[in-house]
Amino acid sequence: MNLSILSDNYKVYVCNHVFQNQRSVTLAVLEDGDLSLLCGEDDHSDSAADYKVAGFLHIADNNPHIVRIENLNDGNEAIFNATGQWIFSPLEEN
Repeated sequence: MNLSILSDNYKVYVCNHVFQNQRSVTLAVLEDGDLSLLCGEDDHSDSAADYKVAGFLHIADNNPHIVRIENLNDGNEAIFNATGQWIFSPLEEN
């Protein structure tokens, strides 16, 4: 799956930090067609209460750098590094 058709109503999962604009998106994960846009920190629980569903462009309003993940393929992740670049890599298998 290629994200080049992202639209306002494209559903994404976000951590509460991103949803509440407390932190920027630094981790994007596309797995089985589901896109997660996360802050990249490790202070989240596995509880559904720590995550929200939002529209892609709603999150992009405060994180304009995420529009550059349009070439993220299913089964891959992208990490936004300190130099302002997305680094793409395959997801690690559990």
